[in-house]
Amino acid sequence: TVIEINDTVGSVVITSVVDRDLDATHFGGTVVWTPPADESQVVQYMLYFALDSTGGSRLHLSHDVGVGTNEVLLAAEQDLVNYTHVVVYAKSNLFEQTTPVSFVLVDMVASASAVSFTDHDLDADDLGGTITWNRPSDESQVTHFAAYLAEDKAGTGYSQIGADVEVGTNTK
Repeated sequence: TVIEINDTVGSVVITSVVDRDLDATHFGGTVVWTPPADESQVVQYMLYFALDSTGGSRLHLSHDVGVGTNEVLLAAEQDLVNYTHVVVYAKSNLFEQTTPVSFVLVDMVASASAVSFTDHDLDADDLGGTITWNRPSDESQVTHFAAYLAEDKAGTGYSQIGADVEVGTNTK
């Protein structure tokens, strides 16, 4: 008796990973993949941050995603710690696949620097003047700038000052 064995491959192809959280060491954005040609044995996809392309020391990122969905939006402020890859595993009714598909993470950083303000208002408890800053060298993911007052450097009790400022501007 001969039994034909069909070894189903259910790996995805990750097509893009875009970080829209512009803080250093944080990630937030989309992971997009192309599903395998044969999804007949796939019931879910599982996403993780990992220390390497094989899924080492992984951190589960979101709820598991059902077949038919090929994009996940990850909330901002995901701490990258030392993670270098996003990995996607296909999962069957038995278990998740042994070897994930990986994509190298690129931590997008775009912060204003050298922020300065000189108070020109002479009254106590009133502020008046222009805030200036150096724009980030890469503004490709920046949609606007915003200025805030806060109680301390950590941003405690922050409150936005006026409206957002257009990209390409460095004064408010």
